[in-house]
Amino acid sequence: EGDDAGDAPAESRPPVVVVVFDEFPTETLTAPGGGIDAARYPNFAALAETSTWFRNGHTIFDSSFKAVPAILDGRMPRPRTAADVRSHQPSIYHLMHRLGYGVVKVESATAVCPPWICPGTRTRRPGVLSRLAGGGRPARLHKWIGAIRGRPRPTFYFHHALLPHEPWLYLPSGRQSRP
Repeated sequence: EGDDAGDAPAESRPPVVVVVFDEFPTETLTAPGGGIDAARYPNFAALAETSTWFRNGHTIFDSSFKAVPAILDGRMPRPRTAADVRSHQPSIYHLMHRLGYGVVKVESATAVCPPWICPGTRTRRPGVLSRLAGGGRPARLHKWIGAIRGRPRPTFYFHHALLPHEPWLYLPSGRQSRP
């Protein structure tokens, strides 16, 4: 009795936060010694002090439509699959739900979370070109960050940020460099 992690009280299960920064190579963040360049990226350095950073982590595909679902379901991309819930079950969403976690997510190029876990979510992957154009990318990330807070239920937070993804519009400060 009580062996299942889903039976543990919410206070004993920490929030889980995963952010995928699209087209953001590790070499961009690091100093020659391999650590985060704190002079150029002080906030990433501060985050690394209280987080687990998988510095050797990388995706297994060069397309977000294959790489992000592989992160979410833990399987190699398969031919003739879409970046949606039909092709990627079970996924991390299923695991976290089974463990009693709520989900706060932004899937910018996928639709892997099932509607019964993420009510109101889409079941087909969204169009990405319109999300890459214009100035909404930082605002979407900031809105999601604002949703990270203490909750009565343990929560899994996932965001696939189309940052710094091309077209290269944003400076390290987050300000837009051109229209």
